[in-house]
Amino acid sequence: MESVVSSVADRNNTGKGRPGDTGGRDANRRAAQGDAATASRHTVDEAADVLGLTEIEVPPAVQGRIATLMAEVERLRAELVQVRHHETLLLEQADQHPALPVLHRRAFLREVGRLLAQTERRGLPGSLLYLHIGGCEALRDAHGLEANQAALVHVAELLRTELEPAEAVGYLDNGDFALALTMVTEEETKAREKRIADRLAASPFLWNGMRPSFSYRFGRTAFRVGANAEELLASAEASRRRPLGA
Repeated sequence: MESVVSSVADRNNTGKGRPGDTGGRDANRRAAQGDAATASRHTVDEAADVLGLTEIEVPPAVQGRIATLMAEVERLRAELVQVRHHETLLLEQADQHPALPVLHRRAFLREVGRLLAQTERRGLPGSLLYLHIGGCEALRDAHGLEANQAALVHVAELLRTELEPAEAVGYLDNGDFALALTMVTEEETKAREKRIADRLAASPFLWNGMRPSFSYRFGRTAFRVGANAEELLASAEASRRRPLGA
């Protein structure tokens, strides 16, 4: 019965009522009523056709119940779309850092693991870019937690604009961010690193008219076959002691 209902409901979704006549209000009302009756009749006829019944075999009482059932199917279908949309929003919120517009550490590592498996399966390159922001603790001590959080939001929003659709950025705590880059060679990763560094320098964070001092250190590592997300993150973090672009 469920397949019958779905089949008939799908057919109904493709149809639209005819516009009413333009001969006055009464004519319009009669036309609308006629359209509603015709639509209801079509619903019943289609359901009967799917069930393999003839018009004679579908008494009026059953026809009315079929029409009611079809309306209920449409209502439930609309509710299901809303529920799925809400579920997607909740999942996205669960993965997002509570204070920053990026993934939290656990969600980021899970995404890195997914990208690792995907790139390994397809034989594609990828890399992990690590960014440490020095000066956050001094800013927090001098101007409070709100100032420090605003600085991190400033950096997080800039990093988000550097992402391609299949890439991810996460905050790892203690002033550390990481970006998972896909379809990039080592040279392309270096170029992305320099571009981000240039943008950070060109877009300084301001707090109450002051420009706090920050330092930025990058690390990077290429995706490796057999490596997991934690191993890549440790490798990228260890490499952040090198000079920029080296």
